[in-house]
Amino acid sequence: MSPLKHVKRSASLPTSAIRWNFIGSIPIAENTPKYRKTDLVRPAPARFPDYLAEDKEVSIEKGHYKAVYLTVRIPRNAEAGDYEGAVTIKTEKGNKSLPLHLTVYPLTLPDERHLMVAEWYTTRSNFKKFHDIDTPDSEQFYEMLRVYAQNMAEHRQNVFRISMDLITSKQQADGRLEFDFSRFDKRADIFWNTGHMDMLETGFAARFGEGGWSSREIVLRDFRVQKESTNQVITI
Repeated sequence: MSPLKHVKRSASLPTSAIRWNFIGSIPIAENTPKYRKTDLVRPAPARFPDYLAEDKEVSIEKGHYKAVYLTVRIPRNAEAGDYEGAVTIKTEKGNKSLPLHLTVYPLTLPDERHLMVAEWYTTRSNFKKFHDIDTPDSEQFYEMLRVYAQNMAEHRQNVFRISMDLITSKQQADGRLEFDFSRFDKRADIFWNTGHMDMLETGFAARFGEGGWSSREIVLRDFRVQKESTNQVITI
């Protein structure tokens, strides 16, 4: 990547502001149901572009292509206008440069966010599947959760979800309930510490009664409580 230079002024965007990734694909067995075939980009089963790969080298068969995704971070004080630069592809059979044109508009997104944007996610199965992390309270788990939290913050997601199931509870002999928020708080603090989160979601605290979404009844969810006297787990 070359620096991007303003076509009319001396301003430029350094190469450090530009990141590139090959786009990886994932196998999809079937398309979303009830869609017209004319609306489908590609019929399944097939591989579909999905994630930004970390690999910086790939092997490509003759006649095939590999997409590259460019991420350009625009400094807050960047001059508005048109910029030009070049992208160079290096191969075993030679190099090829392609022109890159970028337009920076005269606007700046404020640090303050007014729209609450939530992304539901799960660590229970995905951390095992994608990162081979099977222990939910290990230091390796929390390090990966920090990576996710920071990535969410960088993409202006300002709402995160921590399950209430992480709050353990005990019933004392006199019937009083004792709650332990330590696991809940540890995960929540990882997101708060990004400095860009505005709201915490806990998931559903209640559900609809008989009839589902059309029910007029709202039923509080059940909670598992350990009786301190017998170690028996009860539902209340």
